[in-house]
Amino acid sequence: MAAQGSRVPQDISENVRGVLGKGVKIGMKKLIRVQTGSKEETKVLALSQSRAFILSAKVPAKLESSFHYLNIQSIASLKTKQLHIEAEDKRNIFKPIETEDAEHIIGHIGVSLKRTFPDIPRPLHTLLPSLLIEPSERMKNVQRAVDTMGTKEKGPCGGFSAMYTCMCDFHNLPVREEVIWDVDTIYLSQANRELCLDDFNHMDSKDLGPIISALEHNTWFTKLSSYHTRLAEHSEPLCKVMRKNTKLEELVLENAGLNKEFAKHMATALLSNTNIALHTVSLSHNHLEDRGVNAISGPICKLPRGLQHLNLTKVGMTAKGVSHLALQLMSTSQSLKQLHLADNIFRAEDILNLQGVFAQPNVLTHLALSGTECAIDPLFGAFKRGCIQHLQHLSLARNTFTHKHRLLPHMHTPIQMHTGHSEEFRIHVTHQHRRKSKEQIFASASFKEFFLTCQSLKHFSLSGTKLPPDAVKSMFLGLSGNFVLRDVHVDLSSCELKKTGGEMLESTIANVPCIASLDISDNGFDEHMETLLSWIGQNKAIRHLNISKNFSGIRPRRLPRVLEAVKRLIQEDNSDPSNNPRVQCAVRYRGEGLPAWREGMPAWTPMRKQKW
Repeated sequence: MAAQGSRVPQDISENVRGVLGKGVKIGMKKLIRVQTGSKEETKVLALSQSRAFILSAKVPAKLESSFHYLNIQSIASLKTKQLHIEAEDKRNIFKPIETEDAEHIIGHIGVSLKRTFPDIPRPLHTLLPSLLIEPSERMKNVQRAVDTMGTKEKGPCGGFSAMYTCMCDFHNLPVREEVIWDVDTIYLSQANRELCLDDFNHMDSKDLGPIISALEHNTWFTKLSSYHTRLAEHSEPLCKVMRKNTKLEELVLENAGLNKEFAKHMATALLSNTNIALHTVSLSHNHLEDRGVNAISGPICKLPRGLQHLNLTKVGMTAKGVSHLALQLMSTSQSLKQLHLADNIFRAEDILNLQGVFAQPNVLTHLALSGTECAIDPLFGAFKRGCIQHLQHLSLARNTFTHKHRLLPHMHTPIQMHTGHSEEFRIHVTHQHRRKSKEQIFASASFKEFFLTCQSLKHFSLSGTKLPPDAVKSMFLGLSGNFVLRDVHVDLSSCELKKTGGEMLESTIANVPCIASLDISDNGFDEHMETLLSWIGQNKAIRHLNISKNFSGIRPRRLPRVLEAVKRLIQEDNSDPSNNPRVQCAVRYRGEGLPAWREGMPAWTPMRKQKW
């Protein structure tokens, strides 16, 4: 064997091929001496595209060990016939037979890494924690070989399939051809740069690991998303991707079963990647709790390119976590455009830091605080100061308007009594009036001023929030004086407005030119609908109107008049061909009376049936 150098004899070579199997493509085979303890043995070193195999140099050959190139901790060759490779916590001491064998072996590893990860200019230096070759001329020879032989055209989607195949080997999992086909065909044809893990959740969960890991050095995909795939067992590869990838701009991992421990590891990964391109983070519906939010809020608020979109909906955060997050958000006022904190339980009195975020000049366009049990009236003082210019979408649904009841001044109205009534009766009446006064709630001046001065509002929702009548009046009076806004959607569904709120709506709605869509469904207007619809009909700007679930309390004798009011509203609107139909809600009452009610209505009027 020594006479023929490091060349592997034909019979051993064929036997090695049979041991490794047809699925493993060997790019280089060499005989090499391996030092084990105090003795040396001649072995076969076989190098594939991603793994090195050490086999016995005899027939039949036996596979003794192997290591993946990405598991190499260090390579050292201080002499021509010396090569130390530490991988997977094992130190392999090789003594090459020929002078240039060490350079050829290191060069092959470098070329393989370069072909797998074509966007890494110097893969040996980038991917290996330690590389030492002396003298320096030998290092130059290796680098020259990598630059010459490693250059090839990228595959589809930035060479994803080659990276995926390499990572399947790394995770000791079989390559799934459907993954390669989906990416190389469907993703490429659609120029899709969002890798959605939900596309592959029909496979075994463990098969997602290589797909995620393939993004570590991929430059094609700019978004990694998952909306309903459990990823708890893939926390490590997810964090490695964020530690190494420099092109991903959006990370969306919603309802993925992640917890506070994942958040801590992700925070460390983000801090270690100084070239990260990330600007959008969505971890909604994961049980991060305050500890997880505290861990990750600092790194995501200090992203090099600025945080633009943060979604922490329903992550188990309380006022303590929100306050810590708000302190970090102070530095994002000129970059953060969307903030979603819905369905986390906190109160406005406990989140003064968050109010400070809203009060400073900012570029927020979307803000969601729905379902936080937060008193919304105190927030408008902050909104008025910092959110006037850019805020387009404001969702405050399912909250409380205020936790404080504002006492009306006692009205000293003279009460006319018959001379027979005593002073005790006079006092009793006065105390009754005072108790009723305590129940009345007034909106703050800032509430009205926000709607009067906001410049970009397009969608506003208070759905499911019990609104006092004065708040309804203040909001619509503010909007009526705002001549900048256009095509605003207002959602006041399920606000328990009832008759009193309906009267406030009547007194203001006709003079609001900026509302294009109004949802007042499920407010218990009942028989008051007849009058309310007549006032709404005077507002010609409203193109979409939802009035469903407001008819259950109408007495049968009043029903025809209410139906006539609905019919009249639709017919008046349809009389103008330039107007689109506004009422998108039809009514059905035990199947009776509807044909007569629809007589004379245009056949093209779209109707959405609702039970009421």
